[in-house]
Amino acid sequence: MLIEAQDIPSRFSEHLEWATRVDIATAWATGNDGLRKLQEKSERLKIRVVVGLWGNITDPMVLRTLDSIGKLRVVGSDRRFHPKIFVFRNKKKSVAWIGSANFTSGGFGANEELLLETWDTEAIEAWFKRLWRRCDRLEDGAIEEYARKRKRNPPEPLPLPKGVTPRLEDGPLELLQDVADWNGYVDALRQCDMWWLSRTDDCYSVLGEANCWEETIRELRFVVNRDLKRISEDEKKALLGLLSADDKWALLGRMRQPAFKAIFLNKYNLNTVKDAVSGVADAEDGDFPGAAIDAYKRIIRINQVAHGTATRLLALARPDYIVSFNNESRNGLEEYLGLSLSGEPLPPEKYRTLLESLYEKPWFNVPRPENPHEGSIWSMRAALIDCFVYNGDGPG
Repeated sequence: MLIEAQDIPSRFSEHLEWATRVDIATAWATGNDGLRKLQEKSERLKIRVVVGLWGNITDPMVLRTLDSIGKLRVVGSDRRFHPKIFVFRNKKKSVAWIGSANFTSGGFGANEELLLETWDTEAIEAWFKRLWRRCDRLEDGAIEEYARKRKRNPPEPLPLPKGVTPRLEDGPLELLQDVADWNGYVDALRQCDMWWLSRTDDCYSVLGEANCWEETIRELRFVVNRDLKRISEDEKKALLGLLSADDKWALLGRMRQPAFKAIFLNKYNLNTVKDAVSGVADAEDGDFPGAAIDAYKRIIRINQVAHGTATRLLALARPDYIVSFNNESRNGLEEYLGLSLSGEPLPPEKYRTLLESLYEKPWFNVPRPENPHEGSIWSMRAALIDCFVYNGDGPG
């Protein structure tokens, strides 16, 4: 049978319910819904993954995650490794996928993809077995070395669609102020993508698989919505934008070390944050902005945790409805929404007004688009306005 893009995540989850072994060969790996499902089931699964590093698209954090939940081998950047194979097995049956979808956000929902599902897996399993034997085990420090290399040579961003001319003379906030509908918002994001690429040496951008706002929101959303007591030290630092080898995680604001200690070194505070984040993650659409404000109040009561940290965590949990607010985005948000947002930390009633003003924008209140990539953008449309209102020179 054929599996189309919109059905890949749900079909993947269905197979994980009966499988005891999963083998994956993918050209690239970035954060995606399949990875989250794989993590949830990892205690009862035997997982083997071969990932390519060509083009530096594969994300180091994803490599760390795969290495922690299963057996990981990589194919170096000197080889244009491009297969996409998924094999699900137990003692009684096996199913294999072969097609166009990588183990990435694009492959699992954002791109137009197609997979062939087959029960005739003998040749595919034999191919994967040969591949596994050819690939070396990871050496100590290999992922960190790759992370440093990737930072020096980031992957190429998505190009603008044909016929779209970059408006580099307009600043990000000017691009946002012109938006009158959903199509205008998507076009403004693409234009903002080009603006940031023209202004930063590190090639940070807005849209795509790597080194961009979209990736930061997409990947850390999966982290913040897991059990915060069980995430790795690197994941904790990434949530607050503190990983030195991955500066992209600071694209929603680099938080302070005291906030990190206040949250992750205090069990009571960690439980408070965990419950607040879970509350907004599970909230119905009609519960906003109330659910966001209730969670915000709980988090900013923690000593050393102010509005920047609180709103960053909440925006990562529900990027469709919550905006990250910090001192670098304050002026832009004030100008765009016509508000005065003073206060340290920002008073909850002012944050409510901020969110309510955003929800009134005509581009915000639209149904989820059928186009896979636009659907992905729609799912983080509130948090993404950070790329327009941030007034610094780069991440951090």
